[in-house]
Amino acid sequence: MDRVPYRVHFFVGAALAIVAWLILIFGPADSAFTAFGYAIIWGISAGPSAQAFYSVWAPELFAAPYRAGAQGIIFFTVRVMSGLISLIFPVILKWNNGLLIDGLILIGFLIVSLVVGTVWAPKTQGRPLRDIEVERYGRVVSAKDETRS
Repeated sequence: MDRVPYRVHFFVGAALAIVAWLILIFGPADSAFTAFGYAIIWGISAGPSAQAFYSVWAPELFAAPYRAGAQGIIFFTVRVMSGLISLIFPVILKWNNGLLIDGLILIGFLIVSLVVGTVWAPKTQGRPLRDIEVERYGRVVSAKDETRS
């Protein structure tokens, strides 16, 4: 994985997710291609997806004493936001063109994710966690340091 920058993996996953939703939203509703195309491309996009990169970037961006907490906050925030939007989407689905509206909203979120993850993702591939920690904190932050303060 470290031979190809994370940003490239992330871009490919996000772009495939966008393509999958474009197929689902704009493909013919009675076509097997629409159903299978969406399912296959969405499934492939799950490999290099944002979910996978939470587990990569969270440990690299936070010192060891904060790593688990930071990752927990990230997962908590994502789950809460997913739950909140899940309350709204069924209501929109009842409207005329509800699937189109929901799909366009999701495609919008995927485009934002693609841009943020591709442009602002950390450039940490191939670097030891210790070096990243020194770059971010100016020193190695260890659990022993936490007990002294």
